[in-house]
Amino acid sequence: VTVVLTGGSSVQGNMANESGGGVYADGNARIIVADGSLVSNNTAAAFGGGLGAWGNASVVLTGGTSVQGNTCKSGGGGVLVAINAEVSITNSSVHSNTAGDGGGFFAWDASKLSITKSIVHGNVAQSYGGGLSAGPASIVVADGSVFSNNTAGDCGGGVDGFGDVVVSLIGGSSVEGNRANMSGGGVCARGKAKVTITSSNVQGNTAAKGGDGVFTQDTAEVDTSGSSVQSNTA
Repeated sequence: VTVVLTGGSSVQGNMANESGGGVYADGNARIIVADGSLVSNNTAAAFGGGLGAWGNASVVLTGGTSVQGNTCKSGGGGVLVAINAEVSITNSSVHSNTAGDGGGFFAWDASKLSITKSIVHGNVAQSYGGGLSAGPASIVVADGSVFSNNTAGDCGGGVDGFGDVVVSLIGGSSVEGNRANMSGGGVCARGKAKVTITSSNVQGNTAAKGGDGVFTQDTAEVDTSGSSVQSNTA
C-alpha cells in the first residue's frame, strides 16, 4: 500500500488512542508527504503524535513538509520510527512538538532515520531528547541540517542516543541553542551509544548540571573529529 499526500495537503487536529495521531504506517506500507504538506496539532496517547511508522513501513517527508505542534505521552511528539521502519526527511521541518521522550523524533528497535537539509526546532521532551531520542537504531543527520532551540527535561536537549544506537552528524550539520535541565545540552550519549560528529558544529547549548555541549555516560562513545564544540554553557 502506498499513500501520497502532496500539493499542500494537511493532516490536522486528529487523535489516536494509541499511536500515530495524524498518520500511522505499519507492515510494508509506504507513505510520501510532499510539496508543502502539513501534519499538525495531532495527538497520540502513546507514541508518534504526528506520525508513527512501525514494522518495515517506509515514510518519506520532503519538499517543504512541516510536522508541527503535535503531542504524545510516550515517544516521538512529531515522528515515531520503530521496529525496522525507515523514515527520511529532506528539505522539511519538524518543530514545536512535545513528548515524554524525543520531542521531535523517537527512533528505536532497528529502525533507520535520515535527516537531510532539514530543521528540527523548538521541540520539547519531558525527559530525554528534545529534538531526537534514539535507541537501537541508525540515525544520519546530514547536509546542513539543524537541531536548534529544543529542550529536554533530563538529558540531550538536541540529541539523545541510548542503547546500541549509531548517530552520525555530518556535512555541516549543527546542534545549537538547545537546553537540557540536567546534562547534555547539545548531545547526550548513554549506554552503548556511538555518536560521530564530522565537519559539523555543536554550539551555544546549555545544561544545568554539566556536559553543556556533549555529555557521555556508561560506555558511550562520541567522536568530534573535524568539528567545532564551542560556546556551550553549563
